[in-house]
Amino acid sequence: MTRRKVMVVDDTPSIVKVLRFLLEKEGYEVHEANDGVAALRTARAVRPDLILLDVMMPRVDGFEVLRDLRSDPDFQETLVVVLSAKGQERDRERALALRADEFWLKPFSPSTSVQRLRELFARREARVAETGKQAPAHSGAGPKETLR
Repeated sequence: MTRRKVMVVDDTPSIVKVLRFLLEKEGYEVHEANDGVAALRTARAVRPDLILLDVMMPRVDGFEVLRDLRSDPDFQETLVVVLSAKGQERDRERALALRADEFWLKPFSPSTSVQRLRELFARREARVAETGKQAPAHSGAGPKETLR
């Protein structure tokens, strides 16, 4: 089985460094981008299984990246977790309306975040097993939790 690919998109080097360390320790193949333009380019080149996507970034923000990805048929199945330092409900609502799988507030617990990623992958695998085909990453079945 190939390693799952996770892309970390954040313009804060310390966050990228911590997430890379934790994800690699868990056996994920980690790719990174530090702005929205690089995120779109890297996503198309790498085809990650999951994207951790910061909202506030230079050039193109995370919402625009998410909108662009979700409009592309190749990224309908990709899990996306939106990260934000702003705890505003409208940001959470916007992320979920754009079909993010989850919305996490920064700072978040590293150990909890790794567990949540395992749960996201397990949910997706369960949907695939039930339907016999790849299910959409975002089921639209009610609000997703906010991790803090």
